[in-house]
Amino acid sequence: MLGAIFGDIAGSVYEFNNIKTTNFDLLGRGTNYTDDSILTIAVADWLIDGSLNKERLAFTLYQYVKKYPSPMGSYGGRFLQWAHGDISKPYNSWGNGSAMRVSPVGWAFDTLEETEKIAALTAKVTHNHPEGIKGAQATAAAIYMARNLATKAEIKQYIETKYGYNLSRTCDEIRPSYQFNESCQETVPQAIIAFLDSVDFESAIRLAVSLGGDSDTLACITGGIAEAFYGMEFSIPEATEFRNSNIYFKDKAFDKLPTDLSNTVFEFYEKFVSKHKRFWGKNESATVWGTINWKKEIIDDKVLDEESYKSFLVGYRPDSDMKFGLYYEDGWSYIYRSYFLLKKIKFSKKSDGLYHLTELYKSEKEVEYDLLEDVLWFGYFQKPFHYKSRQLI
Repeated sequence: MLGAIFGDIAGSVYEFNNIKTTNFDLLGRGTNYTDDSILTIAVADWLIDGSLNKERLAFTLYQYVKKYPSPMGSYGGRFLQWAHGDISKPYNSWGNGSAMRVSPVGWAFDTLEETEKIAALTAKVTHNHPEGIKGAQATAAAIYMARNLATKAEIKQYIETKYGYNLSRTCDEIRPSYQFNESCQETVPQAIIAFLDSVDFESAIRLAVSLGGDSDTLACITGGIAEAFYGMEFSIPEATEFRNSNIYFKDKAFDKLPTDLSNTVFEFYEKFVSKHKRFWGKNESATVWGTINWKKEIIDDKVLDEESYKSFLVGYRPDSDMKFGLYYEDGWSYIYRSYFLLKKIKFSKKSDGLYHLTELYKSEKEVEYDLLEDVLWFGYFQKPFHYKSRQLI
């Protein structure tokens, strides 16, 4: 959810002054949260409350509009009429407002089916047109899948098959002719493509803003998915080895929010995001991730059961005191130390229900001993962890 807020802030100054390049000041002068962030946090507040019905959501949205009546960029015209009571029912909108506020739903539930059901509910309170509902559902589904180990290919296939969006273009193909458009059908696919084209959290935001159009909403949608996939703790420029060059994305986003909005975000992360954490992502690791020369290694099979695999993915919280770090991205786990990538590995679930090591590569910084065995034996894992070396099985 904080990734959506960051994207909203980054795109805020370009909504009516589009910039068709990724080379811009990420959080430059004048950037601020807009109605996208306010309504995203309102949905988070509604989820925290737990009364998951349209009446309670409508009341929560009313209250947030009343408290924040004049955000940067303002609210949509018909939404304001609805919030002020001039329109008493949903107004059949297909606008992108349903998708830009839905990111908390992607974190709050244990199944994809329930995620899509509640996403639809959050849309229907105002955006009850089929396209408005679809946009919210597709966005929440992409976030749910991203935080549950899905690869980009799997996310792309599911969204195209289930929701009929064309995700086969690239940002470079979209950018030249793309113009301002507030519809879900001309915002959500482009936002998802910006995520699919990205290599980390920062590049996802830059790509979304660079498309032009409704830039804050585009980057809001993209940022919510990118956070779930990459994490968003910080970024390190590719050519540096030093932590003090980081951009701390979370801190930057919180700095822009007033205290009461920040407090709601903190509460949401404590109740939902921390509970549903499945892995440490790329932007939560202290590594340099420029071009790496990978060399394939002979596999000495290592086997993890379901609980052990889950523990392996979340057992290496990035910390400078740890001997090694580990992050997950797009089906691969990466082991790093002292800012350098050492190995990339892939575990795949087989017919026996266990996760087997199926691919293994080392970088030019690799040590000579069986590093993965060492990591598995002496890692900082959550309990229970049941790894046994092949020799001891």
